[in-house]
Amino acid sequence: MINSADCINLIGVKVGNKYYINSDTQNGLYRYIKLCDFKINGDFPKRSFHSDWYVINDTPQNVQIKKSRSCINQRFELKDKTLADVTDKFPLVLTMESVGAKFYDDEWNDEYASIKSLYEYQCDIEEEKYIPIEFTYETILTLKSINSPETVVHTKNVQYSRLAQILFPSIALPNTECKLTAEESYRIIREHVKRNINPKYATVTSDYDFCFTVEKVIKLAERESYKVDVNAFRKRAKPKYETQYRYDKRIKCFEIAPKQYNSYPVIKPFSANNQEELEEKIQTYLDDLMEKINEPIKYCKCCKGTGVIIDED
Repeated sequence: MINSADCINLIGVKVGNKYYINSDTQNGLYRYIKLCDFKINGDFPKRSFHSDWYVINDTPQNVQIKKSRSCINQRFELKDKTLADVTDKFPLVLTMESVGAKFYDDEWNDEYASIKSLYEYQCDIEEEKYIPIEFTYETILTLKSINSPETVVHTKNVQYSRLAQILFPSIALPNTECKLTAEESYRIIREHVKRNINPKYATVTSDYDFCFTVEKVIKLAERESYKVDVNAFRKRAKPKYETQYRYDKRIKCFEIAPKQYNSYPVIKPFSANNQEELEEKIQTYLDDLMEKINEPIKYCKCCKGTGVIIDED
């Protein structure tokens, strides 16, 4: 029987001709060592898209761990080498055994105790070696392919059903039904719009954790004049009106909220049959949204503001 303290337990998911492996060792000597520090079948496993899983080309046949490098050839060397030329009472090198020491700071025997201060401890570090260790291995799942997450969402933010989490290892979860929370879906949309909005054609007018609003900037067919009291903020000053002009108007074109807030539409969380499909649905939604928000439009000169047209310029 293998002692669990001296054994690493490996599990694997076979995908095509590759194996995604992980360690389910919860205790024992190797519980704090990362799997990438072991040699499996003579090579280090390669990192996968999942931080806890690694890739190898075949089932584990042998597993090795780096041996602690010990001090060898322990000795005491004469600090001032010229003393050895003066008299033979001070050998250049004294072995640990000859002075009666097992450790570098032990007391020396009577024969050499009086000259201990003239020597210093020296040793050599043995070469790096990997030694075989006991292991167990089990292929727990076989898949034709596996989907690696892209960049729109982070794996840690994707939710899976309780049953899927029980039945499948973490690396296979991206192949199962998944969804995002309303808050996470809202965050993705909000951040994407702010990064990609063209201020020439649209502007963000409300940007909070609880609501988000975008307005179109529509060029007027002709400039509009309006009066402004330039003394409005001066106490006791008489009104003084100046004529100013506006060249565009703002019309609300998109608004959303992660949960009920006033009359804002509440977002419907993103969901899909697997994470790859989820990524595609999110990206398609964002692309369509930005195409509408950044579409350049202006008021029609013929309609005098009754209709709008695409601004070809």
